[in-house]
Amino acid sequence: MTSIFDCIIVGSGVAGMTSAIYLKRAGLKILLLEKSAPGGQINMSPKVENYPGLINIEGAMLAANIFEQIQNLDVEYKYGNVLSIKKNKEIFYIKTDLEEFTSKSVIIATGRKVAKLNLESEESLIGKGISYCVLCDANFFKDEIVSIFGNDYRTLEEAIYLSNICRNVNIICENEGFDSTSKLLLEKVNKCGNIKIYYNSSITKLNIIGQKLNSIEITTSKKQEEIDCVGLFISNHNEPELAYDNDIKCEENYIIVDAKMGTNIEGLYACGDIIKKEIYQLTTAVGEAAIAANSVLKYLGGN
Repeated sequence: MTSIFDCIIVGSGVAGMTSAIYLKRAGLKILLLEKSAPGGQINMSPKVENYPGLINIEGAMLAANIFEQIQNLDVEYKYGNVLSIKKNKEIFYIKTDLEEFTSKSVIIATGRKVAKLNLESEESLIGKGISYCVLCDANFFKDEIVSIFGNDYRTLEEAIYLSNICRNVNIICENEGFDSTSKLLLEKVNKCGNIKIYYNSSITKLNIIGQKLNSIEITTSKKQEEIDCVGLFISNHNEPELAYDNDIKCEENYIIVDAKMGTNIEGLYACGDIIKKEIYQLTTAVGEAAIAANSVLKYLGGN
């Protein structure tokens, strides 16, 4: 077991890395824990156009730039899948699949992950028509017909990206429409000419020919319909990344926090897409991370 950290941050997405930058610059001994690549879901965004000061940047590049800041600050960074977070008296004990750590405070910033649709043949079609990463796999479907399932601005961003590579793109949206923050993106989608949106729709069946995806069947509010497509991208059907048992108060696995990003456990904070909130955006994640970091500083300072 290592020495006691001032703060351990679980998750190195945009929120986690932002918290780490603030706390390291404040002189704290911190540890950033991550089970995969730094950046989280932003790595899957082809373009980011709604982040102040950055007119247009690839999500993976933005993640790499923030991680470079982490490295330049010499933030201690370790890989590991967190299994449990327990508090005993004033110390937190964090157990991963590889090691155990102790800390005076904790920030959880594990974000959300793409959830599978749990349809028959979905698993067998991964890599044969089913993809969870537009940026990774779009070029495999050059000049083909594809569909993308999702309900928020990321879906629209990714559909626009696909429209420049694929012949036609179908957006399957469960909701009646996209929220007001997506208005400009929706205007761009409507100008593309090769994107069609199906609202109030769900995917009910995957059709296969020769062990590859050939079409999907959707159910709308009015009818059932079969849509030809050789590729299906599952975009933002998200669920929170909170896989360990603890006493943190949650709602549908989203962590409940107060205005200072504090949980029901003193010294334990959360920020980013893991918390229960109305808006899931990069800008809100960064703001929440700054608040969480400031709350940690006040907690450790006895204020």
